[in-house]
Amino acid sequence: KDPAGKGGLATLAKGSRPTTPHSTVALLTSTVKMDDEAGEMRFCFRLISPTGAFTLQAQSDEDRKSWIDMIQAVINCLLNSVGRAEGADESDDGGDGGGSSAIGTPV
Repeated sequence: KDPAGKGGLATLAKGSRPTTPHSTVALLTSTVKMDDEAGEMRFCFRLISPTGAFTLQAQSDEDRKSWIDMIQAVINCLLNSVGRAEGADESDDGGDGGGSSAIGTPV
């Protein structure tokens, strides 16, 4: 089973008004790290996956924290769904495998 194939992908684009996706990253196998404030690149964080590392820039420190929290919440949700799916496969009790969750856009 592949939760990333069910929406666990992040699509990244360049520029302030992106129209064409630059990359797609499977969040299930990714992590996010806050960058140190250095030089001209303020409010940056990195999305690190097996396919590469992507530096992203927010508009403010609060915005950066919101993005990091949201990405970490999605990763946790994906990891939990894998655990539930593996547990359901092992027990095969006929249950629905858990509930649903909604993730919004950071403000």
